[in-house]
Amino acid sequence: MKTKRLIKKIEIYLKLTGQATTPEILEYVNNNTAHGSTPNAIGNVLSKNRQFEKCGMEKIVGFNGGTYEVQSWKIND
Repeated sequence: MKTKRLIKKIEIYLKLTGQATTPEILEYVNNNTAHGSTPNAIGNVLSKNRQFEKCGMEKIVGFNGGTYEVQSWKIND
């Protein structure tokens, strides 16, 4: 049941934004639910559900000044 609510929240956010990175989705879910979620749970839901589609990688600047790549997602048409 918890996964269904998480999928619904992610779906709502991606419909609003069109596409978003994994950290952006995590921030939205954590700000709009009572208990939030973990990065691993978000990643599992996004990668294992066919309604979400990968649409590239984006570079993000970390706290220490280094850069790393994160996955960008959208709703599968």
